[in-house]
Amino acid sequence: LGRNIGKPVIAQVADGDWRVLLGNGPESAANTANLITIDVIDADGANRKTVLPHKAFDEAPRWSPDGKLIALASTRDKNQDIWVCDADGKDLKRLTSDLGPDNGPTWSPDGKQIAFCSGRSGNFDIWLMNADGSNQRSLTNHPKMDYWPVWSPDGKRIAFTSNRDGNYEIYVMNADGSEPRNVSHHPGVDNFATWSPEGRRLAFITNRAGTYDVMVVDVK
Repeated sequence: LGRNIGKPVIAQVADGDWRVLLGNGPESAANTANLITIDVIDADGANRKTVLPHKAFDEAPRWSPDGKLIALASTRDKNQDIWVCDADGKDLKRLTSDLGPDNGPTWSPDGKQIAFCSGRSGNFDIWLMNADGSNQRSLTNHPKMDYWPVWSPDGKRIAFTSNRDGNYEIYVMNADGSEPRNVSHHPGVDNFATWSPEGRRLAFITNRAGTYDVMVVDVK
C-alpha cells in the first residue's frame, strides 16, 4: 500500500461496507505527484482511490463515528488547517483558519466535537471545537508540546502525547482539559495512543526497547 502517514483508520461507511482511510506517503507507487494524499480502500485492500486529489499535503484523516464524513489536515490553502468532507471527498469545508498550523483531528464518539492539535499559541496544544468549526478553545496550555489527541470510547477522556516531563509520553486528561496525567512513565519515546474498545487500556508506539514496538498500558 506504500508508506502511510499516521494510523490507518477503518470504519463502516454509509453504504454499509468497511473502508480503510490512509494518509498516502510521497514515495508510494500510488502517489505519482509526490504529495501526501487521502486514500480510501476496501478493507481487503481492493479499490484504492484518492478521495481529495489536489496539489497539497492532505494528512491525518479520521472517519466520523457514523462513517459519513472525513476530518483531515490540509495545506491546500497554504496554511495547515482542519477540513471536513463527505466520505467520497465531496462538499469539502474548512473548519480552522488560524495562521498557526492545525493537525491531528479526532472526533468525539457522538460526532458533535473535534479535538485537534494546534500551534496557534506559539507551541502545540490540544484544542477543541464543534464539528462545524465553531467555538474553538484550548484544552491544554503548556510551554511544552501537546499533540495527537484521541477520545476515549465513552467520550469522557482524551489521551494525547506530550513532552512536558522532558520526553514524549502518553497522557490522559478529562474531556474538558482538566487533570492531565502521565500514564506511560518511561524515558523512551511513547507516541500515537489508541484506546481499547472498552476504554480501559491504551496501546501506543514506543522505542523504549531500541526498536519501535507496540505496548499496552492500563488506564484507570
